[in-house]
Amino acid sequence: QLLQSGSGGAAASPKGSLTMDAGAVTAEYQQALQILSECSSSGRIVQDEELTWLIGVREKLRYKKEFQAADDLRNALRDSLSLELFEKEKRWSTADGRQGAIPMFSDLA
Repeated sequence: QLLQSGSGGAAASPKGSLTMDAGAVTAEYQQALQILSECSSSGRIVQDEELTWLIGVREKLRYKKEFQAADDLRNALRDSLSLELFEKEKRWSTADGRQGAIPMFSDLA
């Protein structure tokens, strides 16, 4: 994945403008919040690969039953990127017209 290899341009430490309420916060979760915070504060448009990765991070949290963290990330995606997740249809869309499929648990590494 693009961001997992560290080439996503995110800083190492979160700015803290988004809360991290999960008990067992993963490094991916922290990086996801950092990217969302960076995009919100700078106005940078998130890349398609980043969107796919961010949605994958949320799905991994759900798979691990970290529901509070998954909900926080869903809300941050909605607030920061205007990205809406449609769980029943297993799809997502953004206000700028981008859309895609939410990955199945079996597709997550």
